[in-house]
Amino acid sequence: MFNYSYSFFKIETSTAQKVDSTGPSSRAKTKGKIDVLVALAGASGGALSGMVVANVSYATLSLAGWLLFLILIQLSCGQEKLEIS
Repeated sequence: MFNYSYSFFKIETSTAQKVDSTGPSSRAKTKGKIDVLVALAGASGGALSGMVVANVSYATLSLAGWLLFLILIQLSCGQEKLEIS
């Protein structure tokens, strides 16, 4: 089963790594941009999923979610993983 707390902490960790890689003068601006993009992605996903369920079916939404998941997994397989020591 998918663990939402794990997903949240993974997003926060990725955001922190990105923000830490910026200079102190642009850190707050970068964090703000990332927060806005995450909020827009969540709102867009909610709105689009509502339209899909209203016009087609929940099964279609589920299949589209799995397709997106598989595409993202394929795209991320070639990326180098961060090792924590």
